[in-house]
Amino acid sequence: MIEFSELGPDVKAGFNIDRLQRLEAEFGEKYTSRVRQALDSFDLNAIRKVAEIAVDGATFNELADTLPLTTIASRLNDALSITLYGKVYSEHLEALAIERFRTSRRHQEIRARLIIEAGEDIKAELAAAVAMASVIPETPAEVVKAARK
Repeated sequence: MIEFSELGPDVKAGFNIDRLQRLEAEFGEKYTSRVRQALDSFDLNAIRKVAEIAVDGATFNELADTLPLTTIASRLNDALSITLYGKVYSEHLEALAIERFRTSRRHQEIRARLIIEAGEDIKAELAAAVAMASVIPETPAEVVKAARK
């Protein structure tokens, strides 16, 4: 559960299976990505709906009268992430970025090995294909920065 301590110790947001099913009924198929997009874009109606489903101890209006929308949306995102992944949203994004970095580095190594091991007749073609592939960031920090854009 994520606390909204500014409104008191009993004001918290969290999800269980019933609440996730309510989100799915409200937002439809692929509800998690739709909810995240709505929260990230500060869709007021969506933030209200998510808060009404997730928050105990306060109404959406009480939250909005006390906190900026960015704070409300961020905490609702964290509450959803904790339920789905066991970590807050920023930690989840960082873990994804690091995994993508490791995977992309491994693919880069495989491509390089293929070029080295390939016959002379296809080396130029493979080199061109590798050059056209997306640029691989140098560090996990760069991957995290790119993922947050």
